[in-house]
This record gives sequence, C-alpha cells and structure tokens, in this order.
Amino acid sequence: AGQPVRAMLEHTVCNLCGSNDSSPFRQGRDWQLGGSETFYHVRCRHCGLIYLNPRPAPDTMDRYYPSDYEPFIRSAENQGSRFARWNYARYLNRRCRLISRRRPPGRLLDVGCASGDFLARLREYGWHGQGVEPNAAAVKAARRKHGLDVFQGTLHQACLPSSYFDIVTLWDVLEHVYDPSAELVEIHRLLQSEGLLVVEVPNPHSLDAALFGRYWIGLDMPRHLHVFPWRPLAEMLSRCGFRILSRHCSSGGYGAFVRSLESWSSDGPQKWLNRLGGYLASRPALRLLLLPYVYLAYGLRRGPEITVICEKIDQ
Repeated sequence: AGQPVRAMLEHTVCNLCGSNDSSPFRQGRDWQLGGSETFYHVRCRHCGLIYLNPRPAPDTMDRYYPSDYEPFIRSAENQGSRFARWNYARYLNRRCRLISRRRPPGRLLDVGCASGDFLARLREYGWHGQGVEPNAAAVKAARRKHGLDVFQGTLHQACLPSSYFDIVTLWDVLEHVYDPSAELVEIHRLLQSEGLLVVEVPNPHSLDAALFGRYWIGLDMPRHLHVFPWRPLAEMLSRCGFRILSRHCSSGGYGAFVRSLESWSSDGPQKWLNRLGGYLASRPALRLLLLPYVYLAYGLRRGPEITVICEKIDQ
C-alpha cells in the first residue's frame, strides 16, 4: 500500500474522565500501511485510559482506511488454504455460539459489521441481524453477497429506534471510535430492557502486548484511537449504564501474533529482518509451535483480545 498523505491532527482529552493530564505510553508509526508519521499513545494519569493524542481529525481519517483494509475485504473465499477457511468458519461460529448461549434468537445489531460475514452466519442460528458500517465498499459487499440490511455511516447517523434490539455487538470496533462513551450511551438507548452488549477489544494486559511493545497490533496507530486497560473499560461501561456479566479471552491467538511479528519486522532497516519476519509469519508450522503460548495466554486471561458481555441497566 502507498503511504497515506499526512493528516491534520487535533488534540483531545481523556474520553472517560475528561482530564488533560497524561503521560507518554507508546510512540510508533503506521506499521500496517507504511508512512513516516509518528503517532503517540498517552495514558491518563487520573483513570488510566490510553488514547491517541494528538490524533487525525475526523474528516481526514478515511485515508488510513484504504479500500483493501483487511477487515473490509475479509471473507471465507479469500482465506487461502483449506485449513485457513476452516479456521475462519470456526471463528465465526464461536461468536455465534457466544450469542446464542445468552439469548434465544431475536434482533441483533452489529456495529462496524464490515462485509457482513458474522451477520450472515448468525442468520443460520435463527437471528435477525442488522449492521452499521461506515465504509462504502464493505457495505456494498454485505448487501450484494449476503442480502443484509446494513446502514452506511456511523451509529449516530443511523437514527435507529429506541429499545429495539436484544443484543448489540462491537467486535474490534470501540477502539476505532472517536467518542466511545457517546457510542455506548447510544447503544444503551437502542437496547431493550436487560438487553445485552458484547464488546471485544484488544487486551493491553496480553502477553503479546508485553512481548511486542510498540509493535503490538492492538495499538495499530493511528486507527486505534483508544486502548482499554481493564479498569477504565469497566468504569466506562458502568457509567454508560451497563452491568458486566462476564469477560474472557475469546479470539485472536495466532493471527494477532503474526500481525505483530510483521509490524516488528517491517521496522528493521536490514532486509534480512524483513525477510525473516515474512518467512516466519507465512509458515504453518509456526501455528503449531505457538499453541502452548496461545493456550497459556488464554488461561491467564492474557490473550490478545478480551470479550466483555454486559447487560443494560435501566436508569
């Protein structure tokens, strides 16, 4: 991918407590798309929330989400090997089972649904799903390929009816949002009484984060505007009207490790380092070698992603 044009930057304050008092956390570049810009994640000294500051202004952020951005084009058909396709199907079914164990089939909204593979698979479990997705190409794919009801734009622009949905899901989305507190308040409005919110975000307490540091894919500057340590995340959910029912590491594993490895190798000036990183990332044998590491991380709740299931509290 070509290097994105330098964006206009804006300064911000902590989205959880409103403080402007922060300390440096990580600095890095856009390891995924390239470019020479340096970005900075800071940690709020008052509540611990981690956020990008300064950050690209909202009207310039599209340049960091090209049409070939991987989540927009991900599908079963482009997974490559038979094993990769099987693993992708397993990943979708795991999410669907997580939903179906909690509630009988009803109405579900997937915010940031990309090309709609999760909603399409969930339909096979008896659910009626709707989506919200800002990217036009992803929305077109979701409608054409799966016949899904997907609104193109942001959640607030969708103006959906109050107390309508049984469940709302945010799979790897909240970290991309400029105002996550406002997003959660809007979701609270959309949910029925005792409706469920499922949030999955990168886990900064993960073994991957400790191992890779600024190259950890969970930072993904500048697209990840917020990074959520557990206590600030729990506090934000509580303030926005949700009671936490469970949290666990549910996905990520091998894929997250490989993407962090690729980010690390891309920063090396030596060509042999780039080749080594690419070689390791492409080796199926690496998946087997990583199995003990992956299961250890999950067992310690230090996997690369953390999934939180919450219930709406009527206020």
